[in-house]
Amino acid sequence: MKIRLAIGLLLIAATLSGFRYAWKYTLYAKPDFSGNWNINLDKSENGEGAPITIHVTQTGDSLIIERVTKDGQSFFERLSFDGKPCVCLTTSKRRKTGVAKWDSGDKPLTETGTLSDAQDLNKTAFNFVEHWELSTDGKELTLKSTVTISNGQSFTIKAVFDKG
Repeated sequence: MKIRLAIGLLLIAATLSGFRYAWKYTLYAKPDFSGNWNINLDKSENGEGAPITIHVTQTGDSLIIERVTKDGQSFFERLSFDGKPCVCLTTSKRRKTGVAKWDSGDKPLTETGTLSDAQDLNKTAFNFVEHWELSTDGKELTLKSTVTISNGQSFTIKAVFDKG
């Protein structure tokens, strides 16, 4: 009888330990932004200028992103998680420099960077901070961007994408 009770208690302890590990993994696991994402203008705010589609491939050390505009133009960027800047040319022929980092708890991802002037690639026209958040069911991606123009004015864009 005592052996059965001891075995039962061990099984319960092992089960609870497994739940604790699964909860901890879910709580601290980095989201996977991979997928094809389509803009949802009804849920977006000031999202008219946002890409209509984003294709994301996530690896262990970076995000590879293709942003597609309304007129079908696209550009690629590779955001590294190690703090190295990504430099690319946007569809508007601006140089974009961005650095990605995981926020506290590893849930949202933040990209900070600059966009150059279209005529002078060495002149900064905009600074931006873009927060990437994935819904708990993984079907909705929200990009919240704060853009500061070189004259000090700023505005916010909330672009919501549905996984497609």
